[in-house]
Amino acid sequence: MCMLQVIRQLQQNKMLPAIWFIMSRRDCDLSAINSNVVLVNPEEEAQLVEELQQLYADNPDAVRVKLVPALLRGVSSHHAGCLPAWKSLVERCFQKGLLKLVFATGTLAAGINMPARTTIISNLARKSDDGVQLLPHNELLQMAGRAGRRGYDTLGHTVIVQGRYEGAETAHQIITAGPEPLLSQFTTSYSLVLNLCSVYSLDEAREFLSKSFGTYLLGEGTRTQRQEAHQLIQAATELAKLAKEKGVATDAQKAAAAEVKKQKSALLELRGRATQERCAAVRQLLAGQQHLDAPGTAAVDQLDETQQQQQQQQASGLPALLLLNLSRHPNDETQPAQLLPA
Repeated sequence: MCMLQVIRQLQQNKMLPAIWFIMSRRDCDLSAINSNVVLVNPEEEAQLVEELQQLYADNPDAVRVKLVPALLRGVSSHHAGCLPAWKSLVERCFQKGLLKLVFATGTLAAGINMPARTTIISNLARKSDDGVQLLPHNELLQMAGRAGRRGYDTLGHTVIVQGRYEGAETAHQIITAGPEPLLSQFTTSYSLVLNLCSVYSLDEAREFLSKSFGTYLLGEGTRTQRQEAHQLIQAATELAKLAKEKGVATDAQKAAAAEVKKQKSALLELRGRATQERCAAVRQLLAGQQHLDAPGTAAVDQLDETQQQQQQQQASGLPALLLLNLSRHPNDETQPAQLLPA
């Protein structure tokens, strides 16, 4: 979607005034010049002419001639390359509602009172000394936070223009990455020391320096971080203790399971021995019964070899009517032997 289409959409959906963030000063000026749209009515245009004439009377060198036609259409640019007088004109006209669209760099996102209903972010990456990098979370949030005018709007809008390489997925990645830690950029130098000593006494200069954000990070901020680290260490210790107890319980369960398995194996072995003893007792009982039923020693001697083999096979087998309940131990007198039906 081209720039003119975006502006038309903003105008139709009543999302103006808006700030369009572009990472290049040159592109800010070119975008304002090439925006061939009229966003103001005749009355607002007349007020812009008066503001421009006043600036020309006070500081003619501050007037940017190339941007005057765009200014009269309700569009302008704002960045560090503009003279302070021109930037003051743009800010004043935007606050009055005379300017509907301002192309600005990221420096406008902080410290300037230019409330807008909508912010447009055209680039989610920029060139640096280390190559092309995505915008930090804090900077993207700062630019998006310019949307919504206090006392006028209950809702602010942020439009991220789909680029060639970045779009909605990249924006989601930056937002979900979380904020970066705040670092102090305050540094002391010889000029700072001389300026402080020329205005304050030594104790007053020390008190002045103690109020900096860098001193806070080294003092109160460091204590807060140590407290948070101590709390995290305690929580980690409790978690490690719980994990260790859980591990001991697991080892005990494993040992109990192994002992149960061992006892089951011993029980199966005892049942096997009991079965063998019962079988031997039944064979002896059958052998004694057959000996009593025999006609005599002479008759037994006269049995042929075939009959003896049959008797041995009959004695070695278990008749169906004499099958015992093998689940009862032979030394257990509480349970009598039971005969199973054939």
